[in-house]
Amino acid sequence: MKCLRRSPILAIMQIFVILLMAAQGLNYATAHLDRRLNAVKTQEEIAIDGKLTEPAWANAPKAADFVQSEPREGQPSSEKTDVRVLYDAQNLYIGVYAHDSGVQHLVINDLKKDFNTDGGDNFEVVLDTFHDGRNGYIFSTNPAGAKADSQMINEGREVNSNWDGVWYVKTNVVDDGWTAEFAIRSEEHTSELQSRLHLVCRLLLEKK
Repeated sequence: MKCLRRSPILAIMQIFVILLMAAQGLNYATAHLDRRLNAVKTQEEIAIDGKLTEPAWANAPKAADFVQSEPREGQPSSEKTDVRVLYDAQNLYIGVYAHDSGVQHLVINDLKKDFNTDGGDNFEVVLDTFHDGRNGYIFSTNPAGAKADSQMINEGREVNSNWDGVWYVKTNVVDDGWTAEFAIRSEEHTSELQSRLHLVCRLLLEKK
């Protein structure tokens, strides 16, 4: 099969816990005021295996309709991404279904801890725990389940890659894409989840 030529594209969704951005009529300045998807509290034990098979995932609301940040701001992403959010007393759980029509051409450029997130397919979560829109923590993975985390300062102008959080992630490649399951330790902050701005971003390689 002919290899598909791809170029980087960044799909981004702001969330409160997740803010759902529509491709048409999108106003970035006000989207967080009326487009949101609440995290769902769960009593079910969530096994972090990347498969998203627990009933809690199926019953949780889904965020979709990602739009591009780069290179065509505001345009629909070239591939679907579904995101669901759960939490309990210990963890914030994020379930991702990253659809990909060219799954055989997924680009995985690194497997080591704190891998380079440029130039390959990956998904990241940014938690704005300071609620200031400028500082936060980044948790990233790729289809192979590599982990990277860092502290973001001053709107990303400074990044502390030496920061290490307490979190877990597993991934699973399927016929039409890949899935990821995050558990981010947050027992000290779970009660404040509804007052925080979070971001989720997917970097993928667009088919030509």
